[in-house]
Amino acid sequence: MVSSLDVSAQITTLMWSPSTTEILATFGYTAVGVSTKCAVYAYPSLQCLFSFDIADDTRALYAVVSPCGRDICLAGSDECIRFYRIWGDVYQREKMEREGSPVRDLLRETDGELNTRERRGGWRMGLSVIR
Repeated sequence: MVSSLDVSAQITTLMWSPSTTEILATFGYTAVGVSTKCAVYAYPSLQCLFSFDIADDTRALYAVVSPCGRDICLAGSDECIRFYRIWGDVYQREKMEREGSPVRDLLRETDGELNTRERRGGWRMGLSVIR
């Protein structure tokens, strides 16, 4: 084992960013008091860069990355499919290496305060719901 991280939740999906050294995790059942359903971690430090809840009492059952590598499609236990913009365009790797990812840009704009607390709602980078 290279490293490990206790997230106090049932992990339902893990996916590598196609353009950065980040890992996105989605969570189903969580420990009492934990509401995070999605989180992005830096690799190899495993520092949580960004986390958010998808909806009250909704579990993230599964997620997949889009063909372009920017968005994820998340299936929730509330019978909704949600789309989130998480990373930049995978086809612009050079630009991403120079400028970073949207998640890291948020950290720069907030002087790193996302490292220590969860953001709900307002920090979503794009959302559509289909019923």
